Amino acid sequence: MKIRPLFPLALAGISGWITYPLVAQEARPISATLDLSQRFESGDNLALESPSEGTTNLSTTSLTFNLNSATETQALDFSVGGLLRLGDLPENSDASTGFGEPHVRLGYDRNTGNAALSFDTFYRQNEVGFLRPLDDFTDADGNINLPPDFNDLNGTGTRDRYGFDTSLEIGQNAPLGFIFDASADALEYNDVSAGSDLNDNWRAAAGITTLFRASETTTGRLELDYSRFEEENDEDTKRDRYSALAGVTYELDQITTLDFGLGYEEIVTHETTGTETEAGPIGRIGYARIMPNGTADVSLESTRDQSGQRYTFEAGRSLNLALGQELSTSLGVTTLDGEDPNIIGGIEFLRELDSSRLRFSANRQVLTDSDDEERLTNRVGLGYDYDINSISGLGINFGYSLAEGNAFSNEVERTSTEISYRRSLTEEWSLRSGVLYEYRAEENDDDADSTSIFVTLDRTFDLLN
Repeated sequence: MKIRPLFPLALAGISGWITYPLVAQEARPISATLDLSQRFESGDNLALESPSEGTTNLSTTSLTFNLNSATETQALDFSVGGLLRLGDLPENSDASTGFGEPHVRLGYDRNTGNAALSFDTFYRQNEVGFLRPLDDFTDADGNINLPPDFNDLNGTGTRDRYGFDTSLEIGQNAPLGFIFDASADALEYNDVSAGSDLNDNWRAAAGITTLFRASETTTGRLELDYSRFEEENDEDTKRDRYSALAGVTYELDQITTLDFGLGYEEIVTHETTGTETEAGPIGRIGYARIMPNGTADVSLESTRDQSGQRYTFEAGRSLNLALGQELSTSLGVTTLDGEDPNIIGGIEFLRELDSSRLRFSANRQVLTDSDDEERLTNRVGLGYDYDINSISGLGINFGYSLAEGNAFSNEVERTSTEISYRRSLTEEWSLRSGVLYEYRAEENDDDADSTSIFVTLDRTFDLLN
């Protein structure tokens, strides 16, 4: 499982193998940039230790090389970088400075009209004590997307995450089609703080979906999936999942779709205490409709994990409003093996005006953590950006996460608030400064918080123009 030294080399070889034919095939626009970021930061208890570890003063220089290219049928995205961190650390801190936190990512997509290939792979190392606040774990749409080990990220040590995700679809326009997919994701930790709940873990999955296009309105499918999870904990957990599902998607009309699926899943867990098997039916029925100003959907789903069978009912509605506003909501209920039901759902709101942007999101979901356990998780995100004039502005970002406790894990609460000022110094250089407050509370443990101030200078160099 310890393959870190080989993984970046493999990525470099794959990127070269893909990049050469992509560039040589035809003359197409290619972009190559170098991102430079210089951050000065001073704060108390950055690692969110309890008791506080003391004051830290840091200078962090980050460099990232980006290569992007696209043709009518394929696209390539490649990035690689790292940083140099210097400064004064608390006397009792186990964190380290110097060169570190390498990261590399390669993404490739190709679509020929009747077949499609997608491939994405990555490697990233982080210092646990210097991981950024909740706002840094946002996707392209601005939604908070926390990693599976987020609830246990405090203290010091190094964190390595690497993996890949690939999919191949053939027969997109044929009566018979196939989708092959595979993925892997590993988390490894070194020199973490004493008493940490961070354990090395690894998960992989593979599946095949056969599509039967009986008509323009009816598509049947057969899904076969397998996944494997391993964790280096006291129980030496190893878990295998096998599932098969048959389903059909039927278009009632041009704006209404009905989906139905029924299958069977078996989960086998091997631990030092013995072997346990959980098996039974799974299924889903869903209804979706395109509305004049958005969409509406409702679904009833039965899933399964090692703790039993979960039933989830949820209804959603999205709206495209005037003045560049978007609103989406969902509300439902979920229950595990007949336990008391829990309310789930969410709301997302986006508003963009000429001089300001506002995004708000709040949701309650059942998520799988790094221990492969389901947890009810509540998240709130708020971002507001205001343009003072054409070269400067103010920003406010707030994030909140509450992972509810269960028989296996403590309740963990995280909060982060950042207020910042930004300014374009020249056409090439930009400045951003502000204050950041973070808070962490864990059941049966002491609370910890951190306050820091920072100044960041950024520039992107265009290497081809």
